[in-house]
Amino acid sequence: MKFSRAALSVLLSVAMVLGNVPVAYAEEATSQPTTTSTASSDAATATSDTKATAAEKTTAGDAKASASDTSTKTSATTKSAAATDGDAKASTSDTSTAAGDAKAAANSQTSASDAASEVEPQATTSSTDSTDESTQYSTGLASDPAANAKQKALNDSYDEAQQAQSGKVEAQSTLPSKYDLRNVDGKTYVDATRQQGNLGDCWANSLSSCVASNILKQTGGANKATMALSARQISWNIYKPVNPSTVIARRAVDPDQYGEGMVVQFGDGTNSSMQGAQILSSWQGLASETGSQGIPFQDSTGNKAAQPSDKWAITEAQRDWSVAHVTDAERLPSPATVSGDDKTGEPVYAYNASGTDAVKKALVENGAVQLNYMATIPGDPEFNEKTGAQYISVDKYLDYTNKGRGHSVTIIGWDDDYSASNFSSAVNPGKNGAFLVKNSWGSYGGLTTVDVTFKGKTKNVSKSTYDNQSVYLDKQSDSSYIMYPIRANGFVDTEHPIATGLKDYNKDSSLSLVCIDGNGKKYTVDREMAAGTEDSPTWDGCFWISYYDATIKEVTSFKADVPAANASGTYKYTHEYLYDYLGTASMLDTKEGAFDTKSSAPSGGTDPATIVVQAANVFTAKANEALSAVTAVTQSAASTVRLAIYRLISGATSPTQSATGAPELTMTVTEAKAGYHTVDLSKLLYFRAGESFSVVETITNLKGAGYLPIELGATKYNGNTWTAKSGTGESYISTDGGKTWFDASTLTAADFSLDKIANGEAYAAMKVKVASVGNVMIRALTTDWTPVPTPAPATETGAIAPVEAASQGTVVATVRASHALPATGDATTDPCMLLVLFASASLGVAACARRRRAA
Repeated sequence: MKFSRAALSVLLSVAMVLGNVPVAYAEEATSQPTTTSTASSDAATATSDTKATAAEKTTAGDAKASASDTSTKTSATTKSAAATDGDAKASTSDTSTAAGDAKAAANSQTSASDAASEVEPQATTSSTDSTDESTQYSTGLASDPAANAKQKALNDSYDEAQQAQSGKVEAQSTLPSKYDLRNVDGKTYVDATRQQGNLGDCWANSLSSCVASNILKQTGGANKATMALSARQISWNIYKPVNPSTVIARRAVDPDQYGEGMVVQFGDGTNSSMQGAQILSSWQGLASETGSQGIPFQDSTGNKAAQPSDKWAITEAQRDWSVAHVTDAERLPSPATVSGDDKTGEPVYAYNASGTDAVKKALVENGAVQLNYMATIPGDPEFNEKTGAQYISVDKYLDYTNKGRGHSVTIIGWDDDYSASNFSSAVNPGKNGAFLVKNSWGSYGGLTTVDVTFKGKTKNVSKSTYDNQSVYLDKQSDSSYIMYPIRANGFVDTEHPIATGLKDYNKDSSLSLVCIDGNGKKYTVDREMAAGTEDSPTWDGCFWISYYDATIKEVTSFKADVPAANASGTYKYTHEYLYDYLGTASMLDTKEGAFDTKSSAPSGGTDPATIVVQAANVFTAKANEALSAVTAVTQSAASTVRLAIYRLISGATSPTQSATGAPELTMTVTEAKAGYHTVDLSKLLYFRAGESFSVVETITNLKGAGYLPIELGATKYNGNTWTAKSGTGESYISTDGGKTWFDASTLTAADFSLDKIANGEAYAAMKVKVASVGNVMIRALTTDWTPVPTPAPATETGAIAPVEAASQGTVVATVRASHALPATGDATTDPCMLLVLFASASLGVAACARRRRAA
């Protein structure tokens, strides 16, 4: 039965008058200890929003059956015009909205208060170009005002977690004062410098570099020379949502999810590192750039810098080519906390020491870290060309935001003693310390151009044609270089190479690069940068950014399932069950506590007890498989995740309808970091093909406020769209402690007003709101399992009557089957059960003997 939009209202209203409903979890002995906390006044304030929601909803609806498989129909006597209008406008299958909303969203992009930067590269003037020719540098990461609010909330949650654990926020850890992933005890955990060309896909290049670094970490730096993962594949997959032709890991996508996902125009940037992570965590990539299943960073004509077009397309069959699957994407606190002044609206900056420490720990544990920030280029006073060092103060924050300088790069190291004197004297942090960052603007960083002055005749090169031509030298796998001209707009022209097979690409004291072509002819490429810059890290495509740069945000660390690092040489997880192809790419996220409810006051108490929202997904095994892990998405640091896995009866209408009424497994884990996590179960659960099971999660922050991890589509913004879809019987939500569950597919955009959205006020200023509702963000990871055949009943001989022998044989067969076949979901058979069964068999034999004697 399809639920109406009033279903949530009815359930919330009922929950208001319920008594205290404790939620019990039979936690495994191997589980991590749960975080004990009570709901704070903040959480109570947030959860009170549900009263307003209940008052707004007056439409009639049907509530689905509770765990006892009963169905309760609830009707209302009135239906408001506002609710009717909301139903008419809400869409669960399309991100497009009314024309007025679309126009408002478009207009908001030009507002300085929105801080919404354009993704097109901005122009800058070359300091030494006599023609004063503009040069564009591709950045490609849009900015929005909600990003700062989201980062501040995340930073605050980490500080609260540290205060709860130690009584104070820890500043610097005991990690070394200097660290560089390019040389850790002689091993390299960084891939080669990348060149994104004119495409605004810095985020894809950075993401692929971060996962490559994690792979190198897990494999001891093996194959570092050939470690290059496909940014083109990531960019195309986020440009083309899943569709009827999509097959991932040999399995077709559920039709309910066709068209779901975030759509970024090919070659443009995303708003969040979690959006790129969503593609890889759903097993859409990540391929190598080389080999038989390689997808190189070039279009079908071999052009690396062409304008975006279908020439960059990959086939559906290439969508899931991969050398690794992302299992975790951890959102780290940022060293910068930026908020708006209540009176002036101007940005206010505070340094966050725990952010610096978190980045360092992630570099050591997982490898390179993705960073979003505002980029400088030579000529900007905030960038020191000689040292390749950037520092942007809060006073210049809006200047760079409004220039559209959002950019995504890869942190590969740090130096606590990096001197403040290395930064610009005009704009200086006044304190030592910086991160070493790998850019995606080429071997020389793309931060300057170079002029060609030829000395000696070279093949296919004419001095009259190329004198004073800005060029880019692209390093090849054989360590040779191809020289390409740079167009007037700053983009690399890879369609017309100047020379190929160049060797000996070296620096000399005059900052000239001495090159030799395939015929042994020499010529020099004169560096445009000022004298003394030969030690700048930009020579190697890197730069330094101060710990105190005000533009640092969106810092993310990744972990991957890497076949090459596993003992089996294959993926740890064979299959992934999911419905959330938008998932963590959702621009909007629910506010913690927004869907919690209150019970009546407990006996002897004065304050109502909080009933935390619960979420569940139901899956049906496509083959005989063992459930080995599930995923969870958390919004805050140190969130507690309570898991319950149920084996469902046939025709179940709720996620807790098992034959016994009890879960097969319960666990409680505390995730230290916010983000997307894979949780290995304490034991394997075995399911036969066609058998349904559910994963129920209750997620709470340190204050006890519950989080509803559900994907939400959004109105179009900055050229991007977010589409969420769902089907019946896939995702369920409970707001009364699991007594009743309603199908998430009955929810519409009207159920998620911006007061229930994290940082909703900032999104309201951007004219962004919920446009569609999808599934709960919970996944199940399984491995293939071959059941052991049930042995035939033993043939008994002797004086026992045939009927008695058959009875005894049934008992024996049951015991043997239980011992050999983990059909109940346990990896091993309960010894107590075996004793009971054997005892029953013995008693049966004894009874038979007594009857024979009596006869």
